[in-house]
Amino acid sequence: MTPGEKWAWVLSHKQRGGQRFGKGDIWGAADCYCRAVKLAITLNSKTRRKPVDEASKDVLDEEDDEDDDAASTPCFEKENEQAESPDVSIPTEEEYKTVKAELHCNLSLCQLKLGQLGKSRDSSIKATELNPTSTKAWYRLGQACLQLGELEESRMAFGKILELQPDSASARTALKEVNSRLKDLDSKLGQRLSKMFN
Repeated sequence: MTPGEKWAWVLSHKQRGGQRFGKGDIWGAADCYCRAVKLAITLNSKTRRKPVDEASKDVLDEEDDEDDDAASTPCFEKENEQAESPDVSIPTEEEYKTVKAELHCNLSLCQLKLGQLGKSRDSSIKATELNPTSTKAWYRLGQACLQLGELEESRMAFGKILELQPDSASARTALKEVNSRLKDLDSKLGQRLSKMFN
């Protein structure tokens, strides 16, 4: 399978996952996103360096130069014409990272809904590493950590959302819940310590 074909399958699985999620088939959606992630991993070093517009312009410039050479050389033939043109079916590095981050983010939501909290946290972490400005990924990381009882990590994730989107009401509400739980935890710990030393 060529890199272009693999990329087409990645996008197809991503789209199918979204459709299944929309119909309430969380397991099916998670399966589609997992398949897409596995295929995307095989494309790790097979991305284009330039967006299509820039790459096409470079190829056109090269062809113009070659046409000038052809005018002076009567028996000129273009060799490897296909090798020079960019394969537009292969993603750029930026497209690859964006789609892979979205896949991990969507997979994280499925895992959260399926009660796979550790996996959801791990998928969210991967999404935030690929796209540190994704508020959805940070929110899902915060939710997973909150449900796992990892309150400091949850507070950090919701705090990151407020750095990116200061007016996010859902992040403010979630952060209040985390801070309330941390306060209760500190209070209970204080009571236990006082009982130990009395």
